Amino acid sequence: MTNEQEIILDRLMGVEKIGVQWRTGPLGVAALAIGNQWPRNGACVSRALGYPGVLCYAIHGASGVLKTIDDRRRLAISLFAAVPPRAKVKRLPRRRSAEVAIWAALRVHPLTHEGECPLAVWASRQMEQSLKNGNWPGQAMPRNVRCPVDVPARKWTKEWGDSSASRAIMALHDALIVGVRAPSGERNVAHSLKRVGFNCGRVAALTDSAEGGVEFCIALARELEL
Repeated sequence: MTNEQEIILDRLMGVEKIGVQWRTGPLGVAALAIGNQWPRNGACVSRALGYPGVLCYAIHGASGVLKTIDDRRRLAISLFAAVPPRAKVKRLPRRRSAEVAIWAALRVHPLTHEGECPLAVWASRQMEQSLKNGNWPGQAMPRNVRCPVDVPARKWTKEWGDSSASRAIMALHDALIVGVRAPSGERNVAHSLKRVGFNCGRVAALTDSAEGGVEFCIALARELEL
């Protein structure tokens, strides 16, 4: 364990409150512990901890749905004990961004329902072709390709929008956006990739509390080779 990890863990165990905002949440507490400055947003957290943005947003998404300080503390301690801060943020090439996006979205999607999902199968095949050929296949999504638990737009509610199923579907759609833009060399994939991380972190924590959030975020860190 590194010296920075020990400093972060001491702070997390001793701090009275761990909130859900960037400044007050697990990432903000950790960044302040080793950087002596409150982070204002996700970019500040990423620079302070040396984590790629997609991982920061995944942790932020997971911790944000946990109801108690103890759950957020447990998530944070487990994560920072397993994933040490880095001196510099690891940059992801465009192709790697697409691979990470679809990996994350497909990992959490089965948590929301049983059985095969036409949307997940279609997205996986499209992404595979995109990465293989270096450009998007150009096929529009067929109308009958839907997640079994999706609801029509006219029945959409805030409660549905905040659900794990809705967030999992959002993550798949954002992963497809990364898949369209990244292999062809288009810019501005970072925002969609962060959205994938954020929603996947939320799905994992919504379906299995702190333990689910920890498992997904650590797996993501390993996928990123941190």
